[in-house]
This record gives sequence, structure tokens and C-alpha cells, in this order.
Amino acid sequence: MAGDSCYLMNIVADLHMHSTFSDGKFNIDYLIKNCIKEKLSYFCVSDHDTMKHYSEIRQYINANNLDIEFIPGTEFSCEFNGESVHILGYGIDENSDNLIDLFYKINQERFDIIQKMGKRLINLGCKIKFEHILENQNSPGRPHLANELVKSGYADDIDDAFDKWLGRGKPGYLKKWKPSAQEVIKIIHNSNGISSIAHVGLYKSIKNLNEVLELNLDCVEAFHPNHSKEFSESILGFCSENNLSYSGGSDFHGWDNNNIIGSYGLGEQGINQLINKLQK
Repeated sequence: MAGDSCYLMNIVADLHMHSTFSDGKFNIDYLIKNCIKEKLSYFCVSDHDTMKHYSEIRQYINANNLDIEFIPGTEFSCEFNGESVHILGYGIDENSDNLIDLFYKINQERFDIIQKMGKRLINLGCKIKFEHILENQNSPGRPHLANELVKSGYADDIDDAFDKWLGRGKPGYLKKWKPSAQEVIKIIHNSNGISSIAHVGLYKSIKNLNEVLELNLDCVEAFHPNHSKEFSESILGFCSENNLSYSGGSDFHGWDNNNIIGSYGLGEQGINQLINKLQK
């Protein structure tokens, strides 16, 4: 069943979730099985700064002869107005040299910063082990460090770990290099994809939706667990007024029970408008 900000519509597409290919808790098999369980017709695993999950998803669908449509997608880490924002890229060409080069640079920085943050936490007195994160994770991130803090008793849960240690301005936080949102969106477009700004309601640096118009976006994520019904309505109105499509999804990571696959996303009308945008 959809969350409140989806107005209890019949959700047929969840276009924002994460697997073990980035900072999600569960593997591809688990995600797809739950997409089927929730009777979704379309889904997107939008792992951070990677396309490595695409082939495994296609193989699983083909091997099990599943009647569900996979929309290739990636959530890009970047900067806008001097702050971190996330851009969702849908339908991108995974053979794009520009994308491959960008992901290499982003992920090298990701590994470097997690190593530095792990050492910083140890210097702060947190007796955690983090080397296995670098060795076993495709795309190591702060949630992996947060999980180690929880397991070692330095935080009650993932949210508490961010509040105490890993959030911006907290003792264990270090800022990493990110490309600009403008650069990322240009590369998405040059790779035959469409762009959507993720969970726009979370960014303190964006005071007014009109600010995102300078980014040359194709969509705005309207439906998300952190968007109220009223805010989602304002996004839909904004998109209609500015000839933009809209996206939506649960942003499922699996580390807590706050939201489940298919709890937020798009109905038939929403997914049809996004597919039309993809096919242009």
C-alpha cells in the first residue's frame, strides 16, 4: 500500500531503491522478489554512482522469466548551491565513456573518504573495524560505517550514528569531492538518459523549487518518504507549470523499517509520463 504522500494510489512503479551494489542492506534477488510481492509492474534499483547492478538485474529477470519491467537507473552524488544533492539518472547508456570515467573518479573518492572517516572514528575512540567495508562493498558509504558503530555499541541505530558521528558537521564527518549537478545532468543527457532531482524536500540549500530550473532537469522526484502530502502536491503543480515530468520511489535501503519497497512510487499516469519522456 502506498504511503500518505502517494494519496493511497495504486503504486505500479518504485523508481528509487538501493541494493548491496551501493549502500543497501539486501541483494538484487531480495529487491526483485519484493517488487513482485508488491505487484509492481516497473522498478528501478538506483544504486549510488554505479551501473554494475544493471547486468545482474537483467540476468535475474531473464533466468526467472519474470513479467516486470526494469528501468535502468543510478543515483549520482553531486553538488548544487555549494551543498550535496542527488540526481537520479534513468535510461542511461551504460557504455558511455563519459559515465564510465565519472564513476571511476567518484568511486575512487568514495573509497578514499570512507578509509579516512574510518581512521578518524578510531582516533576519536570508536573501536570499530572498517577495512572489510572497503574490501567487500562495491560502493562503500557512510551507512556501512554507521552499521559498524551500531554493532560496536557507539550508536543505538543508523539514524543515531549519523546524529552523533557521521552527519554533516559531526565528529566523524569528512566532506568528499563531488561533481557539480550541472555536469552530471549534462553527462546523463549525453548518455541518452533523463534526469530527476531526488528528495528535493531534504535540501536546506534549495529554498524554492524555482531554483532547480537552472539545472535543465527532466523530472523532479515528487513521491518520497520524506515528502509530505502537501509538498508532493506542490511538486506536481511545479512540474505541470514547467513542462517537467515527475518521479517517485521508496528510497528503500533496508537498514530500518521506516519504509518498504512499493510504499512510495508512481501510479499508471505517473509511470506513463516518465516512460514517454524516456522514449523521446
